[in-house]
Amino acid sequence: MTGSKRRSALAPYVSAIVATTVFGMVAFYAVVWPASTPGLWLALVALPLLVVAGQVASTVVNWCVTLIVPPRRVPRLDLSTGVPAEFRTLVVVPTMLPDVAAARALTAKLERHFLANPDRNLYFALLTDFCDAVAPHTEHDSAILSTVYEGVQALNRRHAHAGDRFLLLHRQRHWNAAEHKWMGRERKRGKLADLNDVIAGRATTADRFATVAGPVSILPHVRYVITLDDDTALPPGAARSLVSAIAHPLNQASFDPSRRRVVRGYGILQPRVASIGYGAGASQLSRALSGGAAVDQYTGDVSDVYQDLFGEGSFVGKGIYDVAAVVRALDGVIPPDRVLSHDLLEGCYARSGLIGDVILTEGAPRHYHGEISRRSRWVRGDWQAAAWLLPTVPVCGGGRIPNPLSALSRWKLLDNLRRSLVKPSLLALAVLAVFAPPALLAGLIVAIVAVPLTPVAIRLADLLGNSRNLRQARDELPEMWRPAWLALTEVVFLPYEGVVYASAIVRTWYRLAIGRRLLDWVSAGEVAGRAVGLGGYLARMWAAPLLGLVLVGRFATQPGTPTLGLLLLGLAWLAAPVLADVISRSPGQPAPAVSRRSDSAWA
Repeated sequence: MTGSKRRSALAPYVSAIVATTVFGMVAFYAVVWPASTPGLWLALVALPLLVVAGQVASTVVNWCVTLIVPPRRVPRLDLSTGVPAEFRTLVVVPTMLPDVAAARALTAKLERHFLANPDRNLYFALLTDFCDAVAPHTEHDSAILSTVYEGVQALNRRHAHAGDRFLLLHRQRHWNAAEHKWMGRERKRGKLADLNDVIAGRATTADRFATVAGPVSILPHVRYVITLDDDTALPPGAARSLVSAIAHPLNQASFDPSRRRVVRGYGILQPRVASIGYGAGASQLSRALSGGAAVDQYTGDVSDVYQDLFGEGSFVGKGIYDVAAVVRALDGVIPPDRVLSHDLLEGCYARSGLIGDVILTEGAPRHYHGEISRRSRWVRGDWQAAAWLLPTVPVCGGGRIPNPLSALSRWKLLDNLRRSLVKPSLLALAVLAVFAPPALLAGLIVAIVAVPLTPVAIRLADLLGNSRNLRQARDELPEMWRPAWLALTEVVFLPYEGVVYASAIVRTWYRLAIGRRLLDWVSAGEVAGRAVGLGGYLARMWAAPLLGLVLVGRFATQPGTPTLGLLLLGLAWLAAPVLADVISRSPGQPAPAVSRRSDSAWA
């Protein structure tokens, strides 16, 4: 799709969302206005209601697009005989090394990637840093590094018949004045940037990595990189499918120097990523999240729409990229120590596409505190990237240049910010409902539950529409348990998540102002390893039971039909910490002891 066609499609798409939002606002006011609701109250609820109506409108319009616009398939080459040498590809896992056990697990996962994708011209690498520390070295570093080093060497010996295929590329810590700690430069982004410099010939391996193992001489001959998280599985044949897509001539990235970005083809291709959480040890939370998109909640759920309507997707950190195209597109565009979640921005500069029929899997969070931790991180990253909405953007070395991003890319960034405001807006409506006149209560309650219930209604409509008869529809109804359960948890956890999201936004703006702690991050493994328990959830989720108690109190003092909905919400919010604890346990798992350690990732 050409740039002019993409622009022409963007205008009606955004207009449809705006029109649907306006319709929702008008419908709300048409219902409550005749009830003699004071004008002051109508003004107070206007702003949060606008955000909520925008979310419902976006969900509905995106659904309609998927019904009207046919799926857009990315063309591929026939690589049935294997990946040729000219398309040599490196599968990398950028990660941190917290301990010896994690080092052993990483080498085992690397071997599984190889066994599932043994093509001759695929190589597999661990791209590692030590965890952040207050000193350049810790007493455990040597044991951790020797474990992962020996593990990679052992893989090359064990699979010697296939040639040396496994690499370790490890960096030492460097002092970061902005973060006030010793850490790997620029975290994941820095590791991949260092790797890209070596592959592109802009640096040697010794320049960028302190410890290496395996056939590092192959790096200058690598054309594509597949990057995975440490909990991502690469199914059999997936690597070859990704290479066959990005290597197709119609997908070749075309960089426009005057626009400073890729304008045709793709520098990055993003597969679909699904959560898995089944098995005897899976918690109820991970079971509920299984089968859904395990990607950024703001960009992942509209990637199909973006690809089908505009010929672009949204990069969320797992996929394949053309090294030469990415190096050229990202050269000097993102200042150091400035952006935590860089994936969406990189996809905007290098142009990302979605391959919907290549599916990678990764583990769903086992605990609610792990899920809310990553959501908080996403929100902080989204607001750090807000500067790329302005007419000029920051660049490496200081100063600003005219914003090179396309209108679609800026819409993606703006839409992320809007989505991050939904939970705080719902919380604002709930707080206003405590004091609102009875004539307004029903409308506020409907607005509060509309956001989580809209996806359930759409899923039900899809189920009924795709069923050939009533018997098939009845047989498929049990599949509705997952979206219905997730909608229930959305309602129950609303006050707490509203506080977390609002806190993440405020802290991001404060840190941007002082220029510190913008890369604050806790790994998923570290968060998952921290025991929380019911006491921990009670301490962290105080906003939910507090607001619930207030709503129950209002019903007790003003019982009646208008306040009955407040009673139901109040009872649900009183139970929020208990539900968080219950869904985070595996079957038969006892309640963990309360952790006294602070967890900065919760905000």
